[in-house]
Amino acid sequence: MNHLVNDRPFSQIPNLRQGVAKGLRKSMQSGDLAANLSFARVTAMHILSEDFLRLELQGDDLARFAEGALHFRLLRQRHADRPAVWPRRGEGGKPLWPDNDAQLVHRVYTGRQVDADRNRITVDIYRHAGGPTSDWALSNPVGERIGLIGPVGGGIPPGGWMLLAGDETAQPAILRMLETLPPETEGEALILAGAPGREGEVVNRTGIRLRWLYRDRGDDLSAAVRAVALPERDDSYLWFAASKSEARDIREYFRTSLGEDRSRCRASGYWG
Repeated sequence: MNHLVNDRPFSQIPNLRQGVAKGLRKSMQSGDLAANLSFARVTAMHILSEDFLRLELQGDDLARFAEGALHFRLLRQRHADRPAVWPRRGEGGKPLWPDNDAQLVHRVYTGRQVDADRNRITVDIYRHAGGPTSDWALSNPVGERIGLIGPVGGGIPPGGWMLLAGDETAQPAILRMLETLPPETEGEALILAGAPGREGEVVNRTGIRLRWLYRDRGDDLSAAVRAVALPERDDSYLWFAASKSEARDIREYFRTSLGEDRSRCRASGYWG
């Protein structure tokens, strides 16, 4: 989920209502931090291409992001000149979020690479014109302290044969799966990129065949997914992520046209 996650919210988290927020300020100043909140500093920024920026993050307790879900919520202060305010532990363990005046900017991204031994995370951010996170990343925020909540979202699905398909916002998740799935895993991977030469780098350690599609030549991701010949196997898994409208259509295709059980397929809307 460049993942997600691209530069838009993976899921909308409502702001605290003003009246409630006023009464919670004291507890948010003095209460315990949210249970799954960790801190890291940006140690490097790289421009990978006209489509992606890469941030390298270093923390003290980031090893858990190597297991389970692929994604995390990246939190940064909206106002760098004000004291930092972070989510606090609320009733039932749910996080209490700062009010509008001190609200964090938070988006969900995919951990492109996670080095559990060194507590390092690499995150690739899709460049979205005017997007608050991509603009911030482009400003080279090396040394800035950020928060990470998670892991969140879906993890690496099980399957002896897999279909992995998505647009640019899904590229980090698909490339991570190609590097971490068991080497005996077979299947097809389809990734939509802007043009030849703008593909992401990957060391494919699986038996999954990777094929790139390109917007500039009119390739249709959804049509390419429908054209894949699926094997008759009991250990297959179908995974798709792109816009919400495309995900809705492909989800219908997986479940209705193909008759796949929910446990054997996923179609996620990362944007739109």
